[in-house]
Amino acid sequence: MRAADREVAIGLMIETVEGVENVEAIAETPGVDYLFIGTGDLALSRGTSDSGVIDSDCERILRAATANGLPCGIFTGNVRAARQAFERGYRMGVCANDIDLVKDGFLAAREDARRSLPDGCLSF
Repeated sequence: MRAADREVAIGLMIETVEGVENVEAIAETPGVDYLFIGTGDLALSRGTSDSGVIDSDCERILRAATANGLPCGIFTGNVRAARQAFERGYRMGVCANDIDLVKDGFLAAREDARRSLPDGCLSF
């Protein structure tokens, strides 16, 4: 991937049932540098967030990537989950998401305002 980074890296996102069902062919596609799993959209496509079902899909994707010499990444949402994913063989991970970062920022600002401003001055 470092060599490809000098030019362009081509990553394919697997985040649908159709993608999982075709992952072996997808991973064999010439020119692909890595696969990445969008777990949230995959769960939506599956119609379930059952961890056993989604984990099975993710393992299938990881196996296909590994069999073709491709690194595989996964959306995890936090550092602890990313560390666990790396231990299972994933090579990339997203450890945060925009919604939680914005929410946490607003919650922190609200708490700071509650501590710092006089009573009755908040309009959250």
